[in-house]
Amino acid sequence: MRKPGDHLPEKGRLLMYLNDTYYQLAQRHAEVPRMTSEQQEALDLVISLASSPKFRMDYWLEPGDMQILHNHSCFHTRTAFKDFEDPTEKRHLLRLWISPPPELAWPLPECFAEQYGAVTPGDRGGITVQGFKERIPLEAE
Repeated sequence: MRKPGDHLPEKGRLLMYLNDTYYQLAQRHAEVPRMTSEQQEALDLVISLASSPKFRMDYWLEPGDMQILHNHSCFHTRTAFKDFEDPTEKRHLLRLWISPPPELAWPLPECFAEQYGAVTPGDRGGITVQGFKERIPLEAE
């Protein structure tokens, strides 16, 4: 039995991954343990809290806007939308999964390997460029 905190990396960062569809769809496989009523209640509570106006932030991305976030430090989602018929008004959303250099990447606990295939920075997905020297200033100019 895992205890709370067993999966916290040595730096004490809270890491999270939530995809309720992932957990629900897994239940269709006989070899996957059934969720207990307590687990379902806990999942429902986390989703309810994360969706509440007290904890969520809603905003509208305008043309040219960028949203940059860390996949393991916040829950995030997109709401449903109805696209325009006019081709000049159609939504154009690009996603880019960037992998930080290993020395800047947060270590992930081993349990994340099931979702990402690996927990070693550079091996767990995202775009990496070998030999790239970062040129992003850490302070605003």
